[in-house]
Amino acid sequence: MNNLLKYGLQEELKFLKLLNTNINDKNLLISKTTYQYCPVDFQITNLQNNTSMMIELKSRKCDISNYQSFFIGYTKLHNIRKEYKNTPVILVWVDIFKNIFYVFFHTNLLNSKIGIINNGKVFFINKSVCNNGMDNLINDIKRYF
Repeated sequence: MNNLLKYGLQEELKFLKLLNTNINDKNLLISKTTYQYCPVDFQITNLQNNTSMMIELKSRKCDISNYQSFFIGYTKLHNIRKEYKNTPVILVWVDIFKNIFYVFFHTNLLNSKIGIINNGKVFFINKSVCNNGMDNLINDIKRYF
């Protein structure tokens, strides 16, 4: 496993623990997705009514608060649209400085600016459409359920 993948997996496990600690609801099961090519990282399921929500986590080593947009893979965003038509998906960007920005996926995001990073096509999601902060993220998750 290359260093970038290791870093991503380590951050996913930290974020999973952070979600569980902050949500602290025995009726919500938060799990890491296990399928290698799944376009999202986490599933949150309400055990009382079996409703679900998905989260895609993008971890960065730089201070993301300094950027005006956040990128996500072009194919990944299209796969989220195809695979989770009736399930909400939250796109979350975090950094090592504890900055958190997030947005609920909606098809308008597919109208975002497109660019190339490391020879890969990406969408640039404007920061102005994102919410921020762990407390706000937790509140939005709980509000859904």
